Amino acid sequence: LPREGDVLMLPGDGVREGGKFLPGAYLVESIEHIYTPADYAGARPCEARLTKAVAHVTSLNPTLTA
Repeated sequence: LPREGDVLMLPGDGVREGGKFLPGAYLVESIEHIYTPADYAGARPCEARLTKAVAHVTSLNPTLTA
């Protein structure tokens, strides 16, 4: 999983017309970890498992103008 301060290369929407997010480098500002209860046989009391990790990123790409 990425950490705060890491730089990620993300695919974005591509470079086609109408693409909202360009592919390129993004800086990880923060990470959200979302957990759910572990509900399987043999789970310990109050055990949780990581269900989803969300990275909040900022684009490091230059602004393109037409």
